[in-house]
Amino acid sequence: MNLTNDGGLFKGFPKVFWIANSVELLERAAYYGVFIVITLYLSRILGFSDVQAAWLSGMFSAGLYFLPTFTGAIADKIGFRKSLLLAFCFANAWIC
Repeated sequence: MNLTNDGGLFKGFPKVFWIANSVELLERAAYYGVFIVITLYLSRILGFSDVQAAWLSGMFSAGLYFLPTFTGAIADKIGFRKSLLLAFCFANAWIC
C-alpha cells in the first residue's frame, strides 16, 4: 500500500471508479430520502398522524423490500420475454 504524498492510496483508482462511487452514494441518499419525504408529506400535507404516516412509510419500505422476491418468482414462471413485456407495460401503463 502506497501512502506517500504523491497521491497515496487514492492514486491507483481511475476516474470512472470515483464517478461510479459518487453516483452510488447519491442513489443511496435519494433512496433513503424518499422515506423521509413520504413521511413528512403524509403527516404535514395530508394530515395523517405521525404514527399513521410512519406505518404507511414502513409498509412502502416493506413492499420495496419484498417485491423483488415475488416478482422474480413470477418472472421465472412466465419466462424472460413475457416478464420483460409485462414490466414494460406496467412502467408505461398509459401506452399498453
